[in-house]
Amino acid sequence: DEMEGSQFTFHLSKLLNLDLVVKKDEMYLLSPQGKNIANTFDTDSRNPLKQAKHSVVFCAFRKFSGKEQTLIYTRKKNPFYDHQGYPTGKVMYGEGILDTAERELFEETGLTGQAKLIGIRHFRVYFPSPDVLVEDKVMYICRIDNPEGELSGNEEGNFYWLDVSELKKALRTPLPEFQEIFQIITTFNGEITFAEQNHYPEKF
Repeated sequence: DEMEGSQFTFHLSKLLNLDLVVKKDEMYLLSPQGKNIANTFDTDSRNPLKQAKHSVVFCAFRKFSGKEQTLIYTRKKNPFYDHQGYPTGKVMYGEGILDTAERELFEETGLTGQAKLIGIRHFRVYFPSPDVLVEDKVMYICRIDNPEGELSGNEEGNFYWLDVSELKKALRTPLPEFQEIFQIITTFNGEITFAEQNHYPEKF
C-alpha cells in the first residue's frame, strides 16, 4: 500500500518477465518457480535462508593381493588443503543420493560401482574458536565395493588405494570426520544410523 503505482508496476513487470509471477484472470499469482524461491526465504527477516550443505561421502573398498584396500584421497583445494580421507561430492538439485555417489565416483576417479547408503551424519565445524561456525554439512555415507575401471585423479585431489591395516600410519593429517566415517563403514550391521557431531580442527 505504501508503494507508488509506477514503482509497483515496474517490479510486477520484472517478476512477470522472469516467470516468477503469472496473471490469471484479474489475479497475479506466484508461478511454481516463484513459489520455489519464496520457499527459500525466512518469513520474519525476508532474507534467504542459509542452510546446511548436503554431500555424499563415497567410500570404495576392494580386495587386492589378499588384502582389503580402501580408496583415499589427499585434498588439493581449500578448505582442508592437503588433508586425507574419503572424497565427497555435493548432491545436485533433484538428484538421488546413491546416484550422486556413483556419479561423483566416476567424475573424480574414472571408476564405476554400485553405491549403498550406510549412515547419515550432520557435521558442524568450528574454527578458529568454538563459537565460530565455518561449515555446516549433512553427509550421506555410501560404500562402494569392488569398483571397476582404471583409477585416475583430477586437480581436486590425489587418489590412491591403501591397505586398511596401514591407514592409521599412512594418514598424516586426516579430515576431521574421517575416523567417524571409517568406523561407520567398518562396523555397519545393516542398520542406517544418524548422529550429529561437532568438530574443532586445528586447521581449516
